Amino acid sequence: MPARDLEHGEVLTLFERERVVRVAFQDEHNAYVIPLRYVLYDGMLWGVAQQGRKLELAAEVPRIGFQVDTTAATGAFVWNSVMGTGNFALVSEPEEIRIVGEALRERFADAPEWWREEQAVFGREGELIFWRIEPDTLSGRAEGP
Repeated sequence: MPARDLEHGEVLTLFERERVVRVAFQDEHNAYVIPLRYVLYDGMLWGVAQQGRKLELAAEVPRIGFQVDTTAATGAFVWNSVMGTGNFALVSEPEEIRIVGEALRERFADAPEWWREEQAVFGREGELIFWRIEPDTLSGRAEGP
């Protein structure tokens, strides 16, 4: 069965169902691709991260590519995938942080206890940095019955 384009509603459903986005940052010579946990809110992907190479690269070049797919659940032969481009922005507005923080806690309520404890420590120590991806292009494909 040939691959087909996803409709806009299918793209949103995929974003709502999945929880990991692969983000491609760039430096002057290479791409740096990492998985990040996210929640869909207000048409954007939001999450938290610790300081590191990804945030350093985003500060230099906020333009990113990203991809979300179903292969972890569906395997290599039946899948849905969304790719896009946009801007990676740090979030500092307290009300946005509060709302997105609640959405992330709800979305990852099934996280293991060790991870929740680790995140709580990072949060108390001010090491968690909120971010969002503001997409400006999206395309989705599906393969399989």
